[in-house]
This record gives sequence, C-alpha cells and structure tokens, in this order.
Amino acid sequence: MTVAISILSPVHNEIENLAELIERVTAAMDRHFPGAWEYVLVDDCSTDGSGCWLDDVAAKDARIRPVHHAQNMRERAAWKTGFDYASGEVIAMLASDLQSPPESLPEMIFSVLEKGHDVCTGRRLNRKDAKFYSFTTFALTLLCRMLFDVKVRDVSSSFFAVRADLARQLDIVENDHRYILAVFRRRGADIHEIDTPHFPRRRGQSHYKWTKFIWALGEILRFTNRWFSGYYDFPKAITKSGRNPRE
Repeated sequence: MTVAISILSPVHNEIENLAELIERVTAAMDRHFPGAWEYVLVDDCSTDGSGCWLDDVAAKDARIRPVHHAQNMRERAAWKTGFDYASGEVIAMLASDLQSPPESLPEMIFSVLEKGHDVCTGRRLNRKDAKFYSFTTFALTLLCRMLFDVKVRDVSSSFFAVRADLARQLDIVENDHRYILAVFRRRGADIHEIDTPHFPRRRGQSHYKWTKFIWALGEILRFTNRWFSGYYDFPKAITKSGRNPRE
C-alpha cells in the first residue's frame, strides 16, 4: 500500500475515546482517501489498557499503527515519535480526546495536497474549554503573530495537516511543540487556516493543567532564542546538498 497521508494522535489513558476515535477517522479517510492512509497512534505508556487495545485493533487492520513508549515521556516526545514514524507525504495531527472532529481532516489534507499550502491548521470555533485557556491562547496567538509571522487566529489548536518534510528531522525540545506553527514558519511554510468545530471533552481526563502557565514566560523566551538562532532550520546536510527543502 502506498501511503500518502499519515494521521497522528498522541495517546495517554484514552481507552474510553479510542473506539469512537478510530471509527470516525476511518470513516472520514475511507470516504475521501481510500487505500492511501495510515493512522499512527503513539501510546505514551498508558496505564488504562489503551496500548493493548490498540495492538488488538492493529492486528485486524494494518492501517492502524500503534507505537509504544516504554515510559511516560509526555506530549512533546509523542509528537516527535509520531513525526519520525509516519510514512506519508502529508501528516495530519489530531488529539485523541475528540474535542476536534475527525470529519474536518479531509478539508485540511486537501488544502495541502491539492491547494498547495504547506500547512493547514484549524481555528477552534466556539471553544468549549475554560475561558482561562481561551485567554492564554489569545495572548500566545498575538505573540506568535508579532514575533514569528504566524498569521493565524488560533496558534495552539494542535489540529493541523502539514507536508511531512517540514515535520521530520525535528529535534523538538522542552515544550516547543506548543509553538509548532512558528517552527513550520521558520522552515518557510505557507500556513493556511480554516474554521473547525470544537467540542467539550465527554470522556476521560484532560492532560492540560493551568499550572503549566506558571513556567510559560521562561519557555517562550527560550523558544524565541532558539527560533531566531535558527535551531529549527532545516539540517545543514539537506540545505548544503543543493536541494531546495521546499521542493
């Protein structure tokens, strides 16, 4: 099977959501991209049986490709593992909590495959999280627009499709996955944004805590230094080869 599209979801203790998640992803992808996709689910050492459940599903459907961390390495590591493991030419990121709808994936993917955008990201309409998170997203979005030329209205939705070459060979450090659109922009990406629905979490426990914002200022300062110093540029081995990394 030639894989054109890799769907990627980090998973940590999401056993209550996985059946519906995979069913909806499969329906959406088979409707628009039959025979051309895989679903990479990175199990970050779940303790609720998520990993074993994914292995059982994968034994029946080769398109479902679980990857397991031997210890809990948190979301940043799950993103990096997924980026490196995906074999498609387009990678689509989808959280496993079902707050963003799998049915919006095809529009994002078409935007990259057919419309020529390097990245298509989702703006969460009528966001169903606490207002505190909406405010912090607004502040972070404003910062990314001013500092990193990321002209979107929701910079941290973690729901996007991207050309795979922009996401591979990324040594993501600290919590820099929170600024992934700025990373792609540093690599020259044209970023397109679409409106997507947003839903409250119905099952399972959120992994986001308000306390993470205590450390946010230091993180942003360190990321800003890495961004302007070229830390996330394409590897020199690629750029010196004479090949345009955007081709």
